[in-house]
Amino acid sequence: MVAHTLEKQFIAIILACLLLPTLAVGWFGYDEAYNAIRNEKIRNVGRVADDRRDRLLTILHQTNARAAAFLTEMGNRCSAGAGGVREDCAAEALNSFTKSEKSLGGILRLPSVTITVGTPFTSLYDKSAIKPDLLARFSKRIPGQYRTYNIITTDLLLDARLEIAFPVSQIQPLFINDPDLGKSGETFLADDNGFFITEARYPSIQGRDRPISTRPMRSCLSSNSQNVLDLDYRNVPIIHGFRFMPEIGGGCVKANIDQAEAFAPLTALKWRMAGLTLLFVMMGCLIAIIIARRIIKPIAALTQATRDFAAGRTGPVLDISATGELGELAQSFSAMRIAVIEGNRVLRTSVREAEIANRTKSEFLANMSHELRTPLNAIIGFSDMMRSGIVVQLEDRAKSYCDDIFNAGQHLLAIVNDILDIAKIEAGHVELELEAINLGELVKACLAMMNARAEKAGVKLRHAGLDGLTPISADRTRLMQILLNLLSNAVKFTPRGGSVTVTASAGPNAIRLAVADTGIGIPPQHVDRVTEPFYQVENAASRNHGGTGLGLALVREMVNLHDGQLEIRSRLGEGTTVTVTLPCDPDDGDRLDTGPKSSSAFA
Repeated sequence: MVAHTLEKQFIAIILACLLLPTLAVGWFGYDEAYNAIRNEKIRNVGRVADDRRDRLLTILHQTNARAAAFLTEMGNRCSAGAGGVREDCAAEALNSFTKSEKSLGGILRLPSVTITVGTPFTSLYDKSAIKPDLLARFSKRIPGQYRTYNIITTDLLLDARLEIAFPVSQIQPLFINDPDLGKSGETFLADDNGFFITEARYPSIQGRDRPISTRPMRSCLSSNSQNVLDLDYRNVPIIHGFRFMPEIGGGCVKANIDQAEAFAPLTALKWRMAGLTLLFVMMGCLIAIIIARRIIKPIAALTQATRDFAAGRTGPVLDISATGELGELAQSFSAMRIAVIEGNRVLRTSVREAEIANRTKSEFLANMSHELRTPLNAIIGFSDMMRSGIVVQLEDRAKSYCDDIFNAGQHLLAIVNDILDIAKIEAGHVELELEAINLGELVKACLAMMNARAEKAGVKLRHAGLDGLTPISADRTRLMQILLNLLSNAVKFTPRGGSVTVTASAGPNAIRLAVADTGIGIPPQHVDRVTEPFYQVENAASRNHGGTGLGLALVREMVNLHDGQLEIRSRLGEGTTVTVTLPCDPDDGDRLDTGPKSSSAFA
């Protein structure tokens, strides 16, 4: 499971290292190419619009130049002196000029005469609207009539003005389709009201029956020249290139191409890019899987070997032929496994030997304690009879010796009993005789037993919270032994004038019994070790109190036998509080459990 997770993580890391920079560079390149193609298409439309405007202006400039040259030449050829012009000569020259220009007709306005040739349609023009700086003026749209435009030229020396009318069809070839506009593109010329002057490619109501109302057309007629993306008069998205024409009194040269056709290469580029990206991602995944598995394989083998080793299985032999850090790791693990297996073998042997030695020691202590108690009981019994005067009356000095013998025997018997208890616990021979016990009464009985000793030591015994406690299921003898050991230690290490307080408190599932004294306390570095067998705190305050170091060790083991907990808190010079927490059940008061409970081996 770990190997699979690690493999997925490696694949993700390798993919990130491979794909992210490449995709970033690819996306940047695609974006640059996309924008370059897009902008080039837009510029192409703008170039076509510029070309049509420039070519139209060139035609109009050339026509105006020819008209001006005609006036000059006609004035020289048909001069009648005194600034006059011969009418017949001027009419002939005008007729010849209009035919050469393929115009509809013309009007030559002289100071003395007006000469008309052909059909100039001058009635369609508002003469006051014709400004001198205009190159041409297009006729207003009238349904049913074709559009024309006039070239107007003046000669100040002759005081003459020439107006030539041309059909719009003469400039229509300028607005044929351009190769740069593709199959859907078109160019046209619109007047200052938004109507077509030249023919548009597509049928539409706009531009013919009513003005073109698109945003680009309105922008163009507001004297702007731009390249934009927007809808056209057909409501089709196109690229607009429009150029305002102030030279004809307002109007607009338009070039456009459908966006669908113009940006078709971008769509193809997008799909090619998507395909290449997908291919690259698949190749990256394959490469990442191959690399990750090559890296993970020895790690997975090492992980499995570690699991087998932790579970005690032999497992397959690791391949230590790999190079690099993984090979060194496999070699180190193999060497460690061999060393640990050998160490475990030695350890198991040592544990077996230690168990045998400990069992032998426990049996020896048990036997010796039993053998010691027999003569000790005789010594204690006879010395008690002698000091009590039952056998013979003794002098005070001899009686004092008997008292010393009795007290020493009692002390030695207590030590032997403690050693015997330790030996039994180590051997696992202790069984609890459980019964329902009123803890309050038991504590009061133990306090009564310790009262004489406490009075002799000048220590006051107190108790609190002993009434109304829930009965607990415990071994009465062992529980009394716990309390007496704690009280004995508390009295022993409390100086004269001090006190020992036993406090009980009940919880929902446990009873806490605390024995607190105002004694000399325990140094902090010794608190965790005072429950070890035979451990004694060596300092100036405790050295004069004696003891074997077995009391708290026995208390701890007996508390453990009752599934309880032992807690010791102490401050040097202020006193010690030993708290015993025993489990209780509210139903314990209603039943009596007399079944034995064996102890665990003493640690």
